[in-house]
Amino acid sequence: MVVIPVRKFIGVLVALAVGVAATLALTSPAQATTATFTQTSAWSTGYVGEVVVTNNFTVPITGWEVAFTLPAGSSVSSAWSTQVATTTPHYTMINTSWNGSLAPGQSVTIGFVVTGTGLPTILWPL
Repeated sequence: MVVIPVRKFIGVLVALAVGVAATLALTSPAQATTATFTQTSAWSTGYVGEVVVTNNFTVPITGWEVAFTLPAGSSVSSAWSTQVATTTPHYTMINTSWNGSLAPGQSVTIGFVVTGTGLPTILWPL
């Protein structure tokens, strides 16, 4: 049996606690791909919307998806810089062959025309 003096044991615990705290402080927070919606123009029966998809990871990504829901009475009538994978009322938009790869910090903007005035909800990158 090994006997460690209390003072030495407490010193080891303090050193261990400081080491763990330093490790936690140096660890970066979790990062993800983000999507930001903007209504760029509007009229009485619809509007144009844009979504900026940004790679906030520290590594490149090779594809992205954005999903959102439009309220009853609103639908996407056209879109650009994206492929519309699912439609009304739950839309999933995915990258095209030319804009799916994003380096860290890089963004791509997609756009769409909505017939109706309801704004998208539950907007998220996948």
